[in-house]
Amino acid sequence: LDEAIRLMRQAYRDAPEDPDVAGLYAALVVDRASQEGFAVIERVASDFPTYAHVPLTNAVSAPAQRDSARNQRYLARLAEIQPEKECEELQFGELIHDGKVEEARRRLTRCKLLHGSDDGAFLSSLTLGAIEIDALEPARARDAVSPLLGDPRDYVRTEAVRLTIASQVLGGEIDAALVALESEVTRLVDQENPRVALQRAASAVRIAGLTGRTPSKALLERVEALLAQPLGMPPAAGHRVRAFVLRADPAASPARMKETIDALLASDQVGDRFYALPLLRRTRGDLEAVRVIAHAEPATRARVLHALEVAILLERTGALDASIDAHYRLAMTPIAVDLTGFDKIAARVRLAARLEKRGEKEEAGRLRAEVARAWANADPGLEKIALELK
Repeated sequence: LDEAIRLMRQAYRDAPEDPDVAGLYAALVVDRASQEGFAVIERVASDFPTYAHVPLTNAVSAPAQRDSARNQRYLARLAEIQPEKECEELQFGELIHDGKVEEARRRLTRCKLLHGSDDGAFLSSLTLGAIEIDALEPARARDAVSPLLGDPRDYVRTEAVRLTIASQVLGGEIDAALVALESEVTRLVDQENPRVALQRAASAVRIAGLTGRTPSKALLERVEALLAQPLGMPPAAGHRVRAFVLRADPAASPARMKETIDALLASDQVGDRFYALPLLRRTRGDLEAVRVIAHAEPATRARVLHALEVAILLERTGALDASIDAHYRLAMTPIAVDLTGFDKIAARVRLAARLEKRGEKEEAGRLRAEVARAWANADPGLEKIALELK
């Protein structure tokens, strides 16, 4: 990639007025040299708008650190150039990430008028399911996507199942979600899709471990079988899954935990050290865990995925209230809900308790109302589990 960027820089130097060269260079460089890349992207969007689709899309999706204001500006420009781009998944994903539920609903209405319902180019039911999850309405999310669970298109069916499971995890129906995840792993293996099968299996193991459940022997055997396959993933991906498995095993071998910790800390992805947090706390203590993540700047997604566990660690080590509260709020960000849906509501439960102790009853009451809405049909005792997390 470095050589490709070098050659594209030279091409852009030699032919800056060639829209193909400018567009390709802008799309390629943004993740490696962001300020340079954003400058070129803005020039392409201004001077060669019909070549700006890929650069503008990459400018939103590629950077490790998310900038909401910049993303909205680039997506607005993309929609100016090509109005139907307003209905792309990326556009809705940004609104959902920022919790702009009503704006997402209004846009969905416009897009359904443009495309129709569940047109091949715009799957409105899946979009509605994602919006309802953002609105903490898990039952409505399931109702939205249920017609697509038998869709003949595998990618549509897979996404409908993912959103269904996400709604169960968010809604605190953990036992049902674990059964559904194991069933989906089997289906994906049968469909010869082992990489996604491993992702779903890893989700099941993490959710079980976090909520005090023991992953089934069949699930753990499936994970081992999938990890043994040549899936074409970077080695760190396997170590992340292994960390989930070891975290869920109270009798995990110290040697295997050390091996996994060392591999994750050696990864060139800063976010990987956060996967090691539960194992670090078990084997080396909370203060060492804090030291390992201190001053780390992982990608936005990684920060959100591990925010609940970081908040609990900061509580245990006597950090400032502002830092602890900020991590609980970060944990509520509505992304990766099929993996961290429990975290979204557990963070509300724990932050509400903290706010009540400090006499901040208005915000605590709002959070408790959100918990009551999301966990209206939750498994018994889930709030107690959330409050007792350590």
